[in-house]
Amino acid sequence: MNTQLEFRQQACTHGRISRRHTASCRRTQVWTWFGHVCGGMALCAVLTGAGAVRPSRRGPAEPARSGRAGAVRFGRGRNYGCVVTETTAGAPASYPELRARLQERLPALAPGQRRIARLLLDDPEGTAFRSIGETARLADVHSSSLVRFAALFELPGYPALVRLCRQQLASEAQLVHRLEQAQRHASGPAPVAQLLGAVLEHEQRNLTRTFIRLDEEEWDRAVELLAGAATVHVIGLRKCYSVAHLMAYLLHMVRPGVRQLGGAAGLLVDELRELSPGDVLVGVSIRRYTRDTVRALEHANRVGVATVALTDDPSSPLARLADLTFFVETGGVTVLRSLAVFTSVVQALATAVAVRLGTSSRDELLTDEQLLEDFEIYTDPS
Repeated sequence: MNTQLEFRQQACTHGRISRRHTASCRRTQVWTWFGHVCGGMALCAVLTGAGAVRPSRRGPAEPARSGRAGAVRFGRGRNYGCVVTETTAGAPASYPELRARLQERLPALAPGQRRIARLLLDDPEGTAFRSIGETARLADVHSSSLVRFAALFELPGYPALVRLCRQQLASEAQLVHRLEQAQRHASGPAPVAQLLGAVLEHEQRNLTRTFIRLDEEEWDRAVELLAGAATVHVIGLRKCYSVAHLMAYLLHMVRPGVRQLGGAAGLLVDELRELSPGDVLVGVSIRRYTRDTVRALEHANRVGVATVALTDDPSSPLARLADLTFFVETGGVTVLRSLAVFTSVVQALATAVAVRLGTSSRDELLTDEQLLEDFEIYTDPS
């Protein structure tokens, strides 16, 4: 009896040890598998330089079915792997290329990434000289977020973003620094003289920075569109209404078929119904970007109408929507933003269209002059 009891006790003890050993082994296997999965996920991130990586139950390594070119799935173990959900087509070689990619991907970025992108778009000059900590503070993100953001575009790190911004700055610096400084104290220390001098200085800088950024090929394409379109529609609301009105007025002097949208309250939808392929829509808006102007460009895209945007910053929603975009500096000496350079750009566009149209533009002007004389519009006919 004692021997049988001792045997049973030993058997029970051995069973407990075996069960403990088995549970321990299972825990070890789980952690080993987890390490494999994490290692595979890290490998995905290193190989791609970007991105969102998520677990997958599709099994060992196989092509991804996400539909994105270049997406690859790696697997470790029997049932688990990782999926690279987004890749890019090589690192941008210049700031204009980076700007185009940022504009394209801006709506889909996470809030922190969107703040970083807007800093790069709106203030490349500042980014060119800021440390990673300063940029992180302005974007309200951690410094590591900037490193990951650079990796999204296959750049090796934050210094690569700075380098692209400095290249852009160098291309503009020669002309920008040749600006003649306004003499703030030319008429003594009077506040009026100081204000006028500051305004003059700002407008000179705005004008120079705007015109040196104009791309000649895009300018020629815009002139061709405005000269050859069946109808040119122009929209600008609130503060930009005056710019849109001036553009519509000047273009109407040199060609027929020019309409300003948004002039009558509540009728914008009816006016947009007139847009058709072969027309051109010009949108004018600055921060904070009127919703109806943005919607008008979205509608134009849907119906196949070419679009041209005059706006302030590369992060503007108009820049993402328009076929051609021209950025106009609006910095002022006070909280009021300046529209002075918009006038110069609109004047230059209308003049270029008149030159492109040649004789037909001259006929339009002669017809207008005859009507003005017939209706005695001006007190001085000369």
